[in-house]
Amino acid sequence: MGTLSPAVFDMNDLSKHNDPIEHDASQARSDSYFGEDPAFVTPNLINDVLSYGSDGQIDVNDVAKIQSARIGYGQQYNPTFDFSATPAFIARAEAALFLRAFGGQNGNSCKTSFASTFFVQIIFCGSYTGQVLFRSSQSDTTLKLYLTQRWYAPS
Repeated sequence: MGTLSPAVFDMNDLSKHNDPIEHDASQARSDSYFGEDPAFVTPNLINDVLSYGSDGQIDVNDVAKIQSARIGYGQQYNPTFDFSATPAFIARAEAALFLRAFGGQNGNSCKTSFASTFFVQIIFCGSYTGQVLFRSSQSDTTLKLYLTQRWYAPS
């Protein structure tokens, strides 16, 4: 197994539950409790994400609703569900990275086609051009997701 560091990265690092990246309430993968291999996306979860992009865009509000639904599902069906401070931060930072990387400078939305080709085909869409990511803008989008997700939080 690898260690998550700038010098050494092993894809197995992504499969260690809550250490340091894999977490419950993922938009793309089932919670580890359900026993599915975290190395692969869960098709029905991706289809759910893509359904929010029927207008051609997935935006901050969509992502907040998706996260809230995943949290609610985990709380109801996963007895080991953990969305404490660290996993919650990681989940929101990942979602913000997704929106910033695929959404360009505004970081508020991304094209549904980019999300589809990335998660379903595991490739970048032909019209995708990489975005320069700045820590401050990443933090802004993470905070925006946190605040918006709190609005849609399950009761």
